[in-house]
Amino acid sequence: MFRERKWELLPGHIADGVKDYIEKGCPTGDFLRNVISNDLKGAFYHADDTNRRRMFDIVSFFYNYCPTVAWGSPEAYKFWVEVGGLPGYRKYMDEKAA
Repeated sequence: MFRERKWELLPGHIADGVKDYIEKGCPTGDFLRNVISNDLKGAFYHADDTNRRRMFDIVSFFYNYCPTVAWGSPEAYKFWVEVGGLPGYRKYMDEKAA
């Protein structure tokens, strides 16, 4: 359903948080929540030096490797956390199809 992710695009210190968010729907810290919610001002405000320098790579990762419904707005972030990531989303879609 989703192509293999290129985790190396992400700074090492945020990769686990991104993975937990995508795969399990785990809430993130402020920086990632702002990136995922498409809040550029908030993302830069909460970014450390590494994340600030790597912002293009981080956003490219989400654009290319994160399910579309899981990022891009505060509502998408909230939905993804509520359904519990990929397994919850698959269940949600199966229930909608039934």
